[in-house]
Amino acid sequence: MKIVNESYCYDILAPFYDDFKLDDDYDRFFALIAPLLSDALLPGYKATCCDIGTGTGIMAKKLHNYGFYTTGIDISSNMIFIAQENDPEHSVSFYAADATEEIPGERYSAITMFDDVINCISSISDIKLLFHNIYSSLAEGGVLVFDLVGLPAFIQYMSKVTFFEKGNVYRLTWPGHSKSKNYTTNYIMHYVIVKDNGDECRSLTGSISEHYYDPIFIEVAANEAGFKLIGRFSLTPDTLIPIGDPDACGVYKIVYKFMKGGTTDGLHQGDREAG
Repeated sequence: MKIVNESYCYDILAPFYDDFKLDDDYDRFFALIAPLLSDALLPGYKATCCDIGTGTGIMAKKLHNYGFYTTGIDISSNMIFIAQENDPEHSVSFYAADATEEIPGERYSAITMFDDVINCISSISDIKLLFHNIYSSLAEGGVLVFDLVGLPAFIQYMSKVTFFEKGNVYRLTWPGHSKSKNYTTNYIMHYVIVKDNGDECRSLTGSISEHYYDPIFIEVAANEAGFKLIGRFSLTPDTLIPIGDPDACGVYKIVYKFMKGGTTDGLHQGDREAG
């Protein structure tokens, strides 16, 4: 996928990525979204999942533990290298790949994109390519679950100076120039990360860029690819709240569930698990 500023931004950030995201509660997030994936886990059948934009593999490992035979892909080869190092049991298959060009592997029961993956894509045309590739890579009845950052979150987190400290990790971020064009606004965030291990102090300075996309556009693009919308939810610290209007004000992050076809009946055509 054509990440803003190219994949080298994430290649550079990779060794510090988990420190950069240290304030993210992955356990809480996965507990909230896991029920959206449960109907792809059919008893007695091999359920497969591809996690696009897998980063260092944290969510891919959780998908494996939840019951999926999991593949994780990311455009950054350095991220994939770290994900593989973090998985000495080789429980997940990790690949460096651009999902707007190709999604490796079989027809999946589920495909996921977590932690702003959609917002990291740099053009509307690439989002449309991504949805078409995902649709082709899902089995009939397969589900697509992903999150989309809302405008209030961009205003709060990427338009202000922030400082975060936890243990021996310190992170300072400040906004760069933002620019609006063709239904999207590009937000740039500069950062400094310092990790002090006592005997050694390491630091990294850089920038990342994400796009705000109108939720209505995202839904239209998914629909044009062939998907059926199953549900949209507002992600709060404690729960997922169903929302009827994609333009609902004040939503920091929307979680979507789409399906290929109307039911999961097609997943019964997959392989039965051994034993």
